[in-house]
Amino acid sequence: MKITQFVALAFLFCCPFMMSAQSILGSWSWEATTPEGKTVKNLLTFEKDGVYKLDIGWDSKTEIEGTYTYENGQVTISDTTEGPCKGAKGVYAMKVEKTQVTATLISDDCAARRGDDPDRPLVMKRVL
Repeated sequence: MKITQFVALAFLFCCPFMMSAQSILGSWSWEATTPEGKTVKNLLTFEKDGVYKLDIGWDSKTEIEGTYTYENGQVTISDTTEGPCKGAKGVYAMKVEKTQVTATLISDDCAARRGDDPDRPLVMKRVL
């Protein structure tokens, strides 16, 4: 086998793995501070079927669920659970790196989801 054929086959074999590293699929965690000053760890999971789930406090309970689409480095979300953001659309730029994703607000119809500092990107770590 010529070396160029080997390189081409190796690239084709590895390409799906390299592309999957750039996916938002899976679980992501970050810490936040409550208004009472308590630090809580949160877990956000993007599933293959276009559903996302948010576990506030990482206690194995899904507090918020919704639908999402991910295209051209942007995620569009909409909560389906009862609450202040039900049906409200949010759009975020998602910079996916090896073990983290940085979400930057583009627009969000829900003030509760935008948070206290909407200009500060949210950095989440991949949960393996």
